[in-house]
Amino acid sequence: LVSGFYKLLAVAMLLCSKLDYFKTAEGDLNDSSMEGIESGDIADRKACFVLVHKFVTEVLVRLRQYKDDLLASCLQLVLSLPTQLVAMDVEALVPSLQSA
Repeated sequence: LVSGFYKLLAVAMLLCSKLDYFKTAEGDLNDSSMEGIESGDIADRKACFVLVHKFVTEVLVRLRQYKDDLLASCLQLVLSLPTQLVAMDVEALVPSLQSA
C-alpha cells in the first residue's frame, strides 16, 4: 500500500522532469524561458519544489530502514527525481544510495 504511493510519486517526478516543471523554481524571474508563465504559477511551482525537496530529504533518511518492495519503490522515486532536486541533495543522495 505505501510502496504504491512511492511508485505514484516516481511517475509524477518523471512527468515533472519531462515538462521541466521545476525549471522555473531555480531560474531567475526575469529569465526568457519563463515567458507565458504567470507569476502565481511560478510561486506555486516554487512552493511545490520546496515541499518535494523536504519530502525527498525525509525519504533519504528513512531509506536505510526500508526493505523489499518498499525499498525498491523508494529507490525508484529517488532515481526518477528531476535534476533540479538531485543537484540540491547530491551529498545526501550518494550515501543513501550506497547503503541501499
